[in-house]
Amino acid sequence: MLDLVGNAEDCKRQLKDQLDREERILKLAELCRKFETEREKVLPFYSNADINVDEIEFENEELREEVRDVLVQQKTNAASGCDESTYLDTFFKKYNKIHLDTLAIEQEQKRLETENHQLRDILGQFIDGVTLSPEILAKPNPLLIVNGRVNLNQMGARRAAGAGLLGKPVVQEAQIKFKSP
Repeated sequence: MLDLVGNAEDCKRQLKDQLDREERILKLAELCRKFETEREKVLPFYSNADINVDEIEFENEELREEVRDVLVQQKTNAASGCDESTYLDTFFKKYNKIHLDTLAIEQEQKRLETENHQLRDILGQFIDGVTLSPEILAKPNPLLIVNGRVNLNQMGARRAAGAGLLGKPVVQEAQIKFKSP
């Protein structure tokens, strides 16, 4: 009798844990719903009707026929109603789409970080070119135009200066006159 009561308590606890987990999943689904696009809201389950097997390249014809058979079977299952495998398929389709979107966003973020670094370098070269300090004057001026070529945005400009290929900028004093009122 004690074993039976203990097992019932364990079962009750496991069911409560499962219920809590399911409630969290439903809350997350509700939160994610507002971030879905209009297309995802109207067509929440992707259909395989838009997949054309003839357009996809396969290694052999047997694989093509197998994929065609699976798609036909899924279409008949969808027409007769949804079973558990269909729910799992749609879940994994959504999951894979989100995963691909995440990877694309990460790749775009890396590209933007690289572009940001390059733009910061160009901005630093520009600021170095317009600043007049002894340290900057010792370096080659990136804004200096020699023979119609600008040194700005050239990563090799600093290396060429180290090799003595570029001359140092010379500051000439200009006379400034102010009119007194």
